[in-house]
Amino acid sequence: MIQELKTLGFFLVRKGHPFSSEIDVEWRISLSLQERKLMFNLTDVQHKCYIVLKMLNRDVINLECITTYHWKTCLFYVIEESSINDWEKNKLWHCIIRCIKLMLRWVKRGFCPNYFIPREKLFDGRMNASWRLISVNVLEELLNVGFKCLLLVKRNNIGDYVRSRGSSEWYKWLQLNSKKVYNEALYYKNTATIEKTLHVFNTAILEQLFNLANGNVVFFVKCIWNILGCIQHACSSPITGHTHYETKQSLSLLLPYIYTCLASNVSAMAIHNQNYQVRDFLLFGSSIYICTSGVVNYLDT
Repeated sequence: MIQELKTLGFFLVRKGHPFSSEIDVEWRISLSLQERKLMFNLTDVQHKCYIVLKMLNRDVINLECITTYHWKTCLFYVIEESSINDWEKNKLWHCIIRCIKLMLRWVKRGFCPNYFIPREKLFDGRMNASWRLISVNVLEELLNVGFKCLLLVKRNNIGDYVRSRGSSEWYKWLQLNSKKVYNEALYYKNTATIEKTLHVFNTAILEQLFNLANGNVVFFVKCIWNILGCIQHACSSPITGHTHYETKQSLSLLLPYIYTCLASNVSAMAIHNQNYQVRDFLLFGSSIYICTSGVVNYLDT
């Protein structure tokens, strides 16, 4: 893993040290690709541990001086200092406690080390003496409360699930309600994605192509056809860190609109064509595009 992370290189970000007199002209090293790789290689229990830490930080700890990035760093160090046997399903809460204890030690020292560059202090500019005292009290109280601190988590019904541990009926009701909330959230998420994709297609693609074609339908169709070919053979751009699969999946959101646009324009060409054989051929092609677009499935429903 270390050798693979070394090959990913690094970014330079225009951000100076908070205590520097030349903060406006300083840059810092960003190893976001390495962080991304490590996060995607977390086990299920490690990932759940990170999610719970984020929830506690948001709803219970709620201090500006301790961020999600600090907890991600804390998780990386705890994973490195433990064995794979420590990350079993029945030891999840134990792993969460280990992370909180490590964060407490860092806060008391006023020093949170960067995972990749340990001498870099992540608390610089955030953790003064007053914030350190407050943070110590909050984290110690969190450890004293123990598992019941999850009752204070407001979102995602976590507190309700903790309360339902002693009631099977309440637990079943929460499960059914959660499925309903999940389906509604998924519907709105898909709707928002479709809306944004359609907006991009209309503004960034169709308008520019139409102006470029200057009223020439054949040229307009040819341009859309070329875009379709580019999407179907999309390659990932290494500078973004996205894989070939991720790039292709994102661009594929445009495909239904492109196929529908092709179908409508080809059918328009067919209607204006006086040659019946050419017209039939174009209409046949248009029907293929409309079927490929998936619009037929929506019409059926």
